[in-house]
Amino acid sequence: MTEGVDTLNATNDNGVVDGTRYGIGWHRAVYALIFNKAILAEAGVELPETIEEMIAAAKTASEATGAIGFTGRHSMNEFSPWSKDFLNWAYGYGAELVDDSGKITFGTPEMAQAFDAFKAAYDSGIIPIGDQMSTQRTRFKEQQMAFSLDNSGGSLNIATGGPLPGDELGATALPFPHPGAHQQIFLGVNTWSSDAENAAAKEFLSWLISEEGQTSLRAASGPDALATDVPVTAEFVAANPWATTFAEMAADSRSTLIPGYELETQSILRPLMTSLEKVLLNAATTEEALDEAQAEIDADYNN
Repeated sequence: MTEGVDTLNATNDNGVVDGTRYGIGWHRAVYALIFNKAILAEAGVELPETIEEMIAAAKTASEATGAIGFTGRHSMNEFSPWSKDFLNWAYGYGAELVDDSGKITFGTPEMAQAFDAFKAAYDSGIIPIGDQMSTQRTRFKEQQMAFSLDNSGGSLNIATGGPLPGDELGATALPFPHPGAHQQIFLGVNTWSSDAENAAAKEFLSWLISEEGQTSLRAASGPDALATDVPVTAEFVAANPWATTFAEMAADSRSTLIPGYELETQSILRPLMTSLEKVLLNAATTEEALDEAQAEIDADYNN
């Protein structure tokens, strides 16, 4: 299906394992720091480039306008999506979840930086502690929020069908030194399907990565990165100028799946996120929490 096709971009690389292609990218949803343009303008704050600047900007916006400063998942009550969100912080500070020998690594200086940064945001008073992300997104849509760390799908939801016009939502790079994370869907052919089904699936995938297929998919995919570099439509960008930032972020974002442990990612991340919650609740220091998480993961995976 891909023989002779030279338009596939780097978002398809994770579909290749040991030289064999198992899938083609359907779409890639990346994360960015989104903001309410009007609230930031009223507060007179600049776009932050570091977590310290983001906390300060969120506080200023809240004090000047009454808006909530920042939204983000922050509890094991939302473990699965929170773990994906947090990998932006981990990757953002340069953390690697697997070392060169293939062992899972939590107890690193980079992960400690990510824990401390998240703790600083949590303790600063800018986050509505206890609110589920669905509530926070609704408040953002109702123009009650200054900043949020969210993915392209969540941002499209916020910018659609509510009081916040799409052109009043802004997006910028995450306030971390390194690129963040993405979630991605791949499409492949089921080897257990019948010959007729197999042929139909291959025909569809061949069409999907054609210029016609990618153009058709782009119209329905908003800001998400696709298998080829088909640009976001001019009409969509005019109504949602924030979309171009997400397209840029997709170029070097990292998967929320752990390399070599893809199918076990959620089980592996559970002790890490449990430890982070302990730090947030002052039940452990960062060092204690990461030592505990590393010991648990060593017993289960690194022995």
